[in-house]
Amino acid sequence: MITAAFPTSDIDPCLLYLLFLKLIRILPKQEVNLIKDIVKNSTIHVFPRGIESIRKNEFLYCSVRRVNIPDSVITIRERAFAGCYRLSVVNIPDSVTTIEESAFTGCYSLSVVNIPKSVTTIGKYSFYKCYGLQTVNIPEGVTMIEKCAFQYCSGLLSVNISSKVTIIETYAFCGCSSLQNVNIPDNVTTIGRYAFCRCHNLPKVNIPKRVTTIGEHAFSECHNLQKVNIPKSVTTIENYAFYDCSNLLKVNIPKGATNIGKYAFPEHTIINRI
Repeated sequence: MITAAFPTSDIDPCLLYLLFLKLIRILPKQEVNLIKDIVKNSTIHVFPRGIESIRKNEFLYCSVRRVNIPDSVITIRERAFAGCYRLSVVNIPDSVTTIEESAFTGCYSLSVVNIPKSVTTIGKYSFYKCYGLQTVNIPEGVTMIEKCAFQYCSGLLSVNISSKVTIIETYAFCGCSSLQNVNIPDNVTTIGRYAFCRCHNLPKVNIPKRVTTIGEHAFSECHNLQKVNIPKSVTTIENYAFYDCSNLLKVNIPKGATNIGKYAFPEHTIINRI
């Protein structure tokens, strides 16, 4: 009989399960990618040497609170930390190049995460519903912010997007209701549908000069939006693009913007052709 020498009520059940598998040898030693210290505050701080990835679903719904990823890791796989609702701090090393789909989705308490310059891919839903995030810096290696990558990060105040990003996909920052500052760099050519929808506190937006189409609902329900700069390159403003932007009183639209969808702007907005 094996007896535990620690209070099990303080231990993450995911860690207990992994220990159990290890003890009965269902999980062979060579298959174990992560060695976890079981401590009261559920901190992971010991990893095997030389691991190159955090496996798919590795910590799915675990109650870990802090993660220090070793500098041998290259890829954080799909849903690796999804649903870790207590996770508040993640240190990602410069070795990581890929954060896969839903890697940190539903990490409601996540407030500090550094995305290093080495990262080139931030997958869709990567940080979906990370309510605690306040600032995000998108590194130079990333060229596309994928679908729903930061959707419903309701505590997000500021986003710094690197100059190499060319595409902001559908729902990328939708529902970031606290967002007050975002730079959309000059190289961006595409702002997808609902990309910044319901960013209620966003006061101003500068549309880059390479954008030709502002997607459907791209900035709808941005209630505090007061100033929008639309360049001459824009030819299409799709349906509901700025719908229900109640503080948008005036906007200048280039004469070349010949395709303006229904309810693209609030009824009260004064539209000037330039």
